[in-house]
Amino acid sequence: MNKRYAFLTILDMDFDQAEAVLVDALKIEGFGVVGEIDFQQVFQTKLNKQTPKRKVFGICHPESAYQILAEEPEAGLLLPCTAEIYVHDGQVYVGLLNPVVVAELAEAKKVRQVAMEIHQRLKRVFLTIQNEGGEELV
Repeated sequence: MNKRYAFLTILDMDFDQAEAVLVDALKIEGFGVVGEIDFQQVFQTKLNKQTPKRKVFGICHPESAYQILAEEPEAGLLLPCTAEIYVHDGQVYVGLLNPVVVAELAEAKKVRQVAMEIHQRLKRVFLTIQNEGGEELV
């Protein structure tokens, strides 16, 4: 299965520990969590369906977001970057969206250049997470 759109790893820890590791690794690289969706809660509340834990986070590197929006104001639709933690078959997965794939939709070359910088930062986040007990899947 082609997952060129994401960095993905399985962590040998529980969901809450994985969330803490993710948030800490993001902070090291200058990212902040600007939004969070708890899909387990949404599906329970809106659909009365039981699902494994799954959270999606909107993450932002403010300086990079500023550069992108200054160059191409409409590119706000491509922001923020996304991270995800979920449980599947009893294992905890962490994924980070590859910003380069999303930036291919932008018209301005500068947006794609900034996306490459963000890609490098997110790769370091991913490596930090892996060092905490993960294995690369993609």
